[in-house]
Amino acid sequence: MNNKKSTGERVADAIKDLIKALIIGAAAGGAVTLIFFLGGMAFGGSGAASGIETSKNVLFLCTAILLFILAGMILIKGKKPEKSYEKSGWRRHFSIIGPKIVIGMIAFAFAVWAVIMDYIQLSLK
Repeated sequence: MNNKKSTGERVADAIKDLIKALIIGAAAGGAVTLIFFLGGMAFGGSGAASGIETSKNVLFLCTAILLFILAGMILIKGKKPEKSYEKSGWRRHFSIIGPKIVIGMIAFAFAVWAVIMDYIQLSLK
């Protein structure tokens, strides 16, 4: 039996992996938003406005850190041989894409959450 996948199947698997990474990023971004919104409301001075600003600032900071990590991963590429992801169980979760694309999609989802919170903060003024 032939284990090679056709191009259409590989594209479908890649799209499935990208959506899965985006969902992971959206869930993580939503959790960070909720935690820091509640923390900002509890410890901030002006209630919901303080919570929105706190969560927005933390989301932009998390996005920057994720993009910094991604840039470091891209700069190191080629200097050290990349390890195989089949042994670590990575391919069990993502069949086509690698960790750089996953971190990029998570950073994108965090940025979307930050933009949403920024828009909410702007509409309150």
